[in-house]
Amino acid sequence: MYKILIVEDEPLISTLIRSILEEGVTTAQVVGEAVNGRIALQMIADLAPDIVLTDINLPILSGLQVIQQAREAGFAGKFVVISGYNEFSYVQQALRFGVDDYLLKPIDDGELCRLVTNLTEALDASAAAARQVTRNDTIIKAQFLNRLVLERLLPLSVCNEFYSLHFVPGTFCCVVARFRADGSVPLSEIFAQGKRLREELSAVFAPLCSEVFTLQRGTYVIALLNYSPAAAGAVQAQLEGLLQSFLQQSTAPMTVGVSHACEDFVLFQDTCRQVLWAVFAQRSLKSQFFYVLDFHADPLEEAYPVDRLSTNALAQALCESADAPTRDWLQQRMAAVIDRWQILDEEVFLLLPFASRLLQTFFETVARLFPQVSIQQEEYLSQLENCASVQHLQSYLTELVQRVKVEVEKQRSVTDHTIDRITDYISAHLSGALSLEEVARAAYLTPGYLSEYFKSKMDTNFKDYVLRLRMERAKYLLGKNVRVQEIAAQCGYSDVKYFCKIFKKYYGVAPTDYRRMFG
Repeated sequence: MYKILIVEDEPLISTLIRSILEEGVTTAQVVGEAVNGRIALQMIADLAPDIVLTDINLPILSGLQVIQQAREAGFAGKFVVISGYNEFSYVQQALRFGVDDYLLKPIDDGELCRLVTNLTEALDASAAAARQVTRNDTIIKAQFLNRLVLERLLPLSVCNEFYSLHFVPGTFCCVVARFRADGSVPLSEIFAQGKRLREELSAVFAPLCSEVFTLQRGTYVIALLNYSPAAAGAVQAQLEGLLQSFLQQSTAPMTVGVSHACEDFVLFQDTCRQVLWAVFAQRSLKSQFFYVLDFHADPLEEAYPVDRLSTNALAQALCESADAPTRDWLQQRMAAVIDRWQILDEEVFLLLPFASRLLQTFFETVARLFPQVSIQQEEYLSQLENCASVQHLQSYLTELVQRVKVEVEKQRSVTDHTIDRITDYISAHLSGALSLEEVARAAYLTPGYLSEYFKSKMDTNFKDYVLRLRMERAKYLLGKNVRVQEIAAQCGYSDVKYFCKIFKKYYGVAPTDYRRMFG
């Protein structure tokens, strides 16, 4: 319900306006009546009405003076002038002071009610827009934090322009507080404690800092402070005192990490990421406070590296016709990390670096196996930042795999690039030892899978295929009058006698005899 203040020195007219509004308007109510300009200004300050209906001709201060002084004092509500004066100069002055409408006496009941109803609808729209701006601001800051986590560091001017962070050059400090969800305290209480910490940080440091940027992500509270070098001593002292006090009062186990002061904004962004990872890596259930200086470990990467064995498994999954094996490869690794580190749904931002590395491995493997498949890799990676929950992230990965597999199947319908890559590799390395294990590593497949896959595609086994290519090359080189010793080396045989033995067994004649007969 919106609040209306009536400013009118004629009691009968004031009573009339009140009665009209009480009968004809359901979205606002009269909260006060002022009989002169001075009282009107005091009531505007005390009652904070949303709409002020005022006469122009008032004792002590005129209605226009009331409007002007109220605006100068910061009043942002709606003003409507109700007056018997129809002169343009009054209307012009009223509009200049930000009056929303101008009604003439005698008052038309229907016109007044319609006007006030329209004003309350405009207030509804403004409030909705303000809420949307607040939501957008939260989203923007969350995306900025995600960029820090993903190591996409930006200059100060770009951050201000695209993220509306309003940082000015100065000294920066980062605070990360983690409340441990160990079951001893309900999540609702943990979120409430996080909110209280943010409120205390904002209240204490707003007077000392040019910018206080706080954000809560699940059980984490992140605060970025920006202050002048002259205020550094006061900020650091207040900060440690506030955090130590909050640490002692917290009902949930809590870890707090604080960065060193930093004046380089790009370096500061990297520092923020390091503080976050340092706090994330602390597995003690006891409350603790520490300063982060140089921390470069990545707990997720250390726990579950994307090694050659796992990429072999991914390559094998990609060669399946269905998308389920590939999807399972991604989801199993994500689930293992989530379970190990007990990452909550709201803390999905902690998974973004790991998910980014998984996707990069996924894209690289697809590119090796199916070089003709076009993938918008950067676009897919950038969309990770929009995943607002663990479930959302897992759904996104599933959808992405399905899209890529569709492109792979389209390419397979034209030609099988996997077998092309294998045969191309064999042809290019005939002069080497060329074992099944070597080719499997190059194709990101397991030796067993490569053996079966090769036979199904080529209708011959790997060993016989390599032998045939070597003998065909030897036959071709014999026709070019290349020395037998050099032919043996180019066909992968270091022992010339052994090469001659294999050649005779394959063609029934020795290499020199073959040259005489067919050269």
